[in-house]
Amino acid sequence: MMQSITFECEVITPMFLAGADGITPELRPPSIKGALRFWWRALNGHLPLADVKNELGEIIQEGLKTREGEIFGDTNRRSKVLIRVAPIEEKISTNTFKNLNRRAYDLIYMTYGAVDRKYYEVGTKFNIIIASKDNTILNEVKKAFTALVHLGGLGAKSRNGFGSLQCNNIDTFEELKAYDNFHAKIKAPYTSISNNVQIYFSERDFSNWHSAIKELKALYSESKKSIFPKNHRVYIGAPWNKEKQPERHSKIHLMSLYKEENRYYYRITYLPYDYMKGYPEMNEGQITNHYTKWKSTTKKFNELLENAEDDYGNYSVNYTFNKND
Repeated sequence: MMQSITFECEVITPMFLAGADGITPELRPPSIKGALRFWWRALNGHLPLADVKNELGEIIQEGLKTREGEIFGDTNRRSKVLIRVAPIEEKISTNTFKNLNRRAYDLIYMTYGAVDRKYYEVGTKFNIIIASKDNTILNEVKKAFTALVHLGGLGAKSRNGFGSLQCNNIDTFEELKAYDNFHAKIKAPYTSISNNVQIYFSERDFSNWHSAIKELKALYSESKKSIFPKNHRVYIGAPWNKEKQPERHSKIHLMSLYKEENRYYYRITYLPYDYMKGYPEMNEGQITNHYTKWKSTTKKFNELLENAEDDYGNYSVNYTFNKND
């Protein structure tokens, strides 16, 4: 028998969620499923990538790819999850950030790559209905959606604080932090939740989303320029620059906004992975060199976030470091 959960959602920062053409705003289930895949994977870094088999070739533990395929579908199986979107109040912009004046430079900077696209405006409301015949799967997807809302968002530039949502029927932030993987020693070759996750958040509140995004831009951009040499800044956003690489990892500091009593706050979530694992085109010396630079740069950036009140008092913002408490 099919069971379902309905999440009533409201957009609290402009959302660049597009249709099949990647440009036109559309509340498209496949895009939402893609975001859920990412957060489900992040919550399951404890699983081996491939199935673990015994000497007889029998599977004794399903791997991440197998379990992900069972839930969301793959080339051999249909998804066991159905996602439907029911718009209630769509507000699509008639303009783009590209046409804003210089006073909105922070918005243009933070939406680079999507600056000339229209978007769902703040206040857009819609329901996401997720259904499955398997209650265990439904609970797993609910946890993924909880992580998406608290730590990320939907659409392009969701790692920069855009596409943030306020939804019901999800676990609270305190319940999220109690998930097992936040307290486990896990190393996966992709961004995953473990006891290495660090969450920084603003104690100061903001009257609007724009002010909060502006503060994030100041921390993320201006601080990088002031404390890191150019050849190290790239480690905050990608593995390295001007180097042949088998694959590209997105930045591991995820920015998101949330609301309480009509006031805005933000979080910056450091979501690490087992950096440099599985790069066969590089020799051991190159890997060690990049890993050392990446580790020292991310450590310094995390320390900056933790001590931002002292280093950037002119921003009038307090930061509290919150690691697995």
